[in-house]
Amino acid sequence: AAPYPTEYRETTKQARKELESGFKPPLTTRLTNMDTYDVIFVGSPCWWGTIATPVISFLSGYDLSGKTLVPFMTHKGSGLGRTAAHMRELCPASAVLQGKALWGDSASKSGKEISDWLRSLNMA
Repeated sequence: AAPYPTEYRETTKQARKELESGFKPPLTTRLTNMDTYDVIFVGSPCWWGTIATPVISFLSGYDLSGKTLVPFMTHKGSGLGRTAAHMRELCPASAVLQGKALWGDSASKSGKEISDWLRSLNMA
């Protein structure tokens, strides 16, 4: 609901503070048809080795029991970090598949890498 700073360092400071305090920022949009989804691709930037707090808000805001979650993220050196483990903690009744981490600066050129990953998950 509240925008993040546009300056990178200010955003990273806020991200760290939110993660350390367990803050879950309010979101402006809510899905009303979550029950129609079986597989949910969950995208996030990597914030201090895990998913961003708005994504944590999203995952915490729904009953995702029985759903399959597929994490993907951009990063600048952490890879997926502890993303899968964190998602399993937040959604213990969901299956969390092998995620994909893309180097932030080259994410826009990762088409083949993404296609290969989707094929490895039998989703392409």
